[in-house]
Amino acid sequence: MGRTSDTPKKLQAALCELMWQQSYGRGAIDAICKHAGVKKSSFYHAYPDKAALALGAFKYFWKAHSRPWMNGAFSPSSKEP
Repeated sequence: MGRTSDTPKKLQAALCELMWQQSYGRGAIDAICKHAGVKKSSFYHAYPDKAALALGAFKYFWKAHSRPWMNGAFSPSSKEP
């Protein structure tokens, strides 16, 4: 069994953070890799291009931030104001 890598999650988190600071268009792959602390070759091992990373980053952001908030906000057990 092969070892698992956290490179995709690091890249996803880095892209989300950089998009808050800049825009998607200004976030070069070199800057994403530097922010994530991964080599550029590792980027291309995990993703074919920046668009594929963006899709993974949006899924990451949804799972980590938006979904928990939505679950709490729209839970049947949440109290009405």
